[in-house]
Amino acid sequence: MAKVLGKLKQPPPRTKNSNFILKLLQLPLLLKVLIANSIIVGGGAFVGTWLTTFVSGGEDHFTIELALLLTFIGLSFSGVVNFVVLRAAFHPLTELVQTSAAVRGGDLKARAKSSLVTDPQMEELANTFNTMLDTLEERNDQLHSTATQIIKAQEDERTRIARELHDETAQSLTAVMVRLKLLEKSSSVEDLKKGLSEMRTILSNTMDEVRELSRNLRPSLLDDQGLVAALESYIQAISERLPRKITFQQEEAEQAIRLPEMVELVCYRVAQEALTNAIKYSQATKIEVHLATADKITLSVTDDGIGFNPDTAYEKTGLGLVGMRERAQLVSGNLYINSKPGKGTEVRLEIPLKHGKDTSYLQ
Repeated sequence: MAKVLGKLKQPPPRTKNSNFILKLLQLPLLLKVLIANSIIVGGGAFVGTWLTTFVSGGEDHFTIELALLLTFIGLSFSGVVNFVVLRAAFHPLTELVQTSAAVRGGDLKARAKSSLVTDPQMEELANTFNTMLDTLEERNDQLHSTATQIIKAQEDERTRIARELHDETAQSLTAVMVRLKLLEKSSSVEDLKKGLSEMRTILSNTMDEVRELSRNLRPSLLDDQGLVAALESYIQAISERLPRKITFQQEEAEQAIRLPEMVELVCYRVAQEALTNAIKYSQATKIEVHLATADKITLSVTDDGIGFNPDTAYEKTGLGLVGMRERAQLVSGNLYINSKPGKGTEVRLEIPLKHGKDTSYLQ
């Protein structure tokens, strides 16, 4: 996919210098070599003419005009030959400069072209430069793809929330309003009591639905009591609605440890996404969640389901694997997917602890 980025930051302009020698030294490399070679050839032609005349005993025939003529002929011939040879020799370098300018202008498809007259070192330099550009373009494509998936995930989440509010909460409140309207016309105490009881039940269910919606968006337990309490509450809530056996284990010594806010949020969201995948797709009868922070933070979600091929799983954006991996990278962590068809699945998140239990560097 071709991408043209906005123009990159331009390099600072070269400092202009009034010194003649420095101006010469700042000329393009091709001109500097050409001038140096011309001086050598011109000086050699002049001195060679004088020496030849002197050795042959014809000093009387040596004239400045003759020397200058021979020098001019030598310079002209050597200048043309030098220019052709040097231009061919420096062409790969010129190509690199032009490619750099194109990339700086925002064209990530630009590449340095190979040449039949390129020497091995120049060719290696051009190949390395092109490889760097390939990597840069690939990273840019990944960022574009990730941004697209994030936007899609946000829109899907908003759609889900809107649907739940409309299909559940709004319907329940509408039912309460209808019952109130009917009770306004009722004169029976028994009907009033029955109607109020029904509305109390409806409102209680509605409150549970709102709490569930709130917990899915941002569990208050995560802020108040930490990751362990939030995971226990979430797993208990989904276990009550599903026939599958879902267990949660954590090292007892770690229960009181509070991790940095971002680390806890990443762990919670990864566990939430992994559990959602296991429930929707794995056909598992048993799901285990394990949390440990011995020498590193390790969160794993394991099921005994049908499994899948991790090599092709990232093409299925519905699994949310890209999002989980991006979250892991936010806290310098790594996400590992161990799965085989028919062998179950393990999703494991690892976040390093650089200084034992010290997690201040993750803040």
